[in-house]
Amino acid sequence: WNRSLFPLEVVFFILGVLAFKAYASLPIARLPLVLRVMVMGGCAAGVVFLRYVATTIGESAQIDLAASALVAAALPFLFDLTRKSSIDRCLGDFSYPLYLVHITVFSAATRLLPGLGMGKRWFAYNLIAALLTAVALDRVLARPLEKLRERIRNGRDVRSAALISGSPLPR
Repeated sequence: WNRSLFPLEVVFFILGVLAFKAYASLPIARLPLVLRVMVMGGCAAGVVFLRYVATTIGESAQIDLAASALVAAALPFLFDLTRKSSIDRCLGDFSYPLYLVHITVFSAATRLLPGLGMGKRWFAYNLIAALLTAVALDRVLARPLEKLRERIRNGRDVRSAALISGSPLPR
C-alpha cells in the first residue's frame, strides 16, 4: 500500500485532538503516578493483544478500530507523563513538518529512484530524506515565521504587521 487516503488518515488526527482535549479537561495529573502508568501499560498490552489476534485470525476493521481507541485512551496519560520532556517537545516540533513532507518525499523517491525497490532499504532512505526535509522546513521556514509572529504580537515589528495586514505603513 503506497497511497494515502485523507478521510482514512484524518481519523487519527481527530483521535489525537480528542485525546489532548481529554488531557486538558481531566484532572489526570492528580491521579497517582502508579495508576497513570498502569492505564498506559494496560492500553499498550491491549494493543499488543489485538495485534496478536489480528495475526492469528486475520486483519479486520474492528480490531484496528479497537487498537486505535486504546492508543487514543492512553494518549492523555502519555501527554501528562511527557509534558516537560525536551525530547517530546522536539518530536512534537518535527511531527507536523514531517507529516507535511513524507508523502511528497516518498513519491519523489519512488519516481526518481525506481531501482531502489520497495523494501527496507527504500524505507530507510525515504525516512532519512523525509526527516532531513522536515528539519530543513522547520529551520528555514517555521522558526523564522514563528519569530516574526512573536515580534508582531509583541508590537516590536510594526512595519511587518502593516505589510501583512495591508494597512498603510507607519512613517
